[in-house]
Amino acid sequence: MTVEAWSITPPYTIGGTGPYTITHPYVEGAIRAYVRLDTDLLALNGAEFAVSPAASDTTGNLTLSPTVATTHAGRPLIIDRATPDEQGWLAVLGEREAGLAAQLDRMVQATQELRARTEGTMRIRGELEPFDWAEGTVPILEDGKVKSGPTAADIAAAQTRATEAAASALAAAASAAEALAKQNSMLRDRGAWVALTLYSPSDIFTSNGTSYITQTAHIASSIAADLAASRIRVFAAKGDAGPGTGDMLKSENLSGLASVPQARVNLGLQALATKALAAFADIDPAAVISDVEGLAANKIANALPVAKAVTDYVDALIPVSLAFHGVPTNGSYTRSGNLVTVTMTAHGMVSGDIAVLDFTTGAATDAAYVVTVVDANTFTVVDSASGATSGNVTRQTYVLAGSRGVAYVGRAGIGDYIVYFAPARPNARYSFQLNNIKPVDTPWTYSAEARSLADITAETFRLRTGYVSGTSAGGYNAFVDSARVCLQVFG
Repeated sequence: MTVEAWSITPPYTIGGTGPYTITHPYVEGAIRAYVRLDTDLLALNGAEFAVSPAASDTTGNLTLSPTVATTHAGRPLIIDRATPDEQGWLAVLGEREAGLAAQLDRMVQATQELRARTEGTMRIRGELEPFDWAEGTVPILEDGKVKSGPTAADIAAAQTRATEAAASALAAAASAAEALAKQNSMLRDRGAWVALTLYSPSDIFTSNGTSYITQTAHIASSIAADLAASRIRVFAAKGDAGPGTGDMLKSENLSGLASVPQARVNLGLQALATKALAAFADIDPAAVISDVEGLAANKIANALPVAKAVTDYVDALIPVSLAFHGVPTNGSYTRSGNLVTVTMTAHGMVSGDIAVLDFTTGAATDAAYVVTVVDANTFTVVDSASGATSGNVTRQTYVLAGSRGVAYVGRAGIGDYIVYFAPARPNARYSFQLNNIKPVDTPWTYSAEARSLADITAETFRLRTGYVSGTSAGGYNAFVDSARVCLQVFG
């Protein structure tokens, strides 16, 4: 055949299965079909289109499958040709034909090599305008035309800005997380507890006189179930009932009690009707004090402010008055709900003492607790956590009720204690008095001293207790735990 000049078939807009005209000659298997997508070309396989006739010296037709026609309706269809590089002529006569056959072989081989190399190059369908490339830039394709793009410096700057933007995004995310955490940490009063209500972290609500704080967001089911699942915890427990009977309603004026003397006992006024206390020397010993008017008539209204002034003066002079027991004692415990019951033989405490408890086994919470004494060998404390558990416990120290100006006393080691002030002192330039009691009747000298000048701070006071023997050979020194240590801070 005679091959005419080849013009690329222009793109068609897909509108049905076709046929679409192939505007140039082709051999069998040479026609290729593509669909132009938004960012790429999709090559169609042999099952997605058909060519008729299979080969043509002039033109032909291409028909799409119904699926391709429906899926890509309105998109450009590109018809291309990839003729195989073959040399099928064989010389049968003299040297001239043999030379021509050899030359044709070389031309086809060169065409094959050229096609193989162009497969790995950037190609653009159609002709390109002349490209005046600016040195130092990266060529880019825009609107089907090649032009000079960014420089290496532009690309580096863009990468730097991208890195900065990523860092800013991370910082913004961290700030958002911090803001959310702070929002969740703000206490919100939700009033009385209501079942099937959505509670958020740090919501506070009340139920039967006890306040609870929300740990995790949840729909309220029951107080017991939410406590057990750690969705809430006790914020402020309901106080225990007092030792008296009756009530304190203004409307009743204690009339619910069996007698006025019992009302006075419950109020702590039983000693006011005698001259046993010098502060009340003007009280008529025969008087029966039954109401506020009776107190005023016996000048108690004047005596009480005087007693209050004396108390305030003493508190200002000695703001910290501490007595504590520093010998560790072992015991066992059980916890039901929030109530921890400790069994400790001859614990020696009274209700109101502050004990530092180390729960060595089980799941109870290590802390300083205000104890409620049940008997000589048993006491109870209220845990911040809830749920059944049991195990062993060590009482490190306990502060005697009546002490003031301290939160609790921690034990750092044998005869090594840290006093935590509550509130903190204005500064560390205070004077103090410190002593302890001998555990046995010995001639040895027992002492309690500040551990170092650096251990006297506005917040804490660290001390050591020990003894020195009275032998003539130079003595023996040792740190020991003390059963009673007393500390007073002045000014």
